[in-house]
Amino acid sequence: MMKVDINALIEPQKSAAGFSLGLTLSEFYNGLNLTDVKKWLITDGIPLHDAIQKNDKWLCVPAREISEGRIEGEIWFYSKGMVELHFNHLGFLFNISIFNGYKGKLINCIYIGMPFLELKNLCNPIFNEHEDIYIVEDNDTFSGIGFCIDESADISYLSGIFVFRIV
Repeated sequence: MMKVDINALIEPQKSAAGFSLGLTLSEFYNGLNLTDVKKWLITDGIPLHDAIQKNDKWLCVPAREISEGRIEGEIWFYSKGMVELHFNHLGFLFNISIFNGYKGKLINCIYIGMPFLELKNLCNPIFNEHEDIYIVEDNDTFSGIGFCIDESADISYLSGIFVFRIV
């Protein structure tokens, strides 16, 4: 059975939440309890954000549903979007995104909710406009990691971490 581990360490270019990059959809499906799964389609008439926030188990979204048919694959949201698993058109996990509620850390000191100033002092991420995320350049420790910052709060904080493989 596939279990989400919200305390798992975040390993750059490897894993987070108990899932490893490169996992196949078949392996993922085989470990699911189907009673924990819902599927979202645009024809449901419910905005995706609302469907994610209402679902505390697994929500499957075919990528074509949110890309006007241009992208194939599946995106799986767990526990109101705390964990996102992105599978490509070949059925391989290529991105793990983690958000509010996740307890695991990156290099034992970077965590969701961390003040941005602390993150900046630790690794000096820069904003990548093309990807719309913060990244740390020229540092192997942070290769394959992206950061999402919530700047709407009084004190900006780390609101998301993305784990992906550099090819």
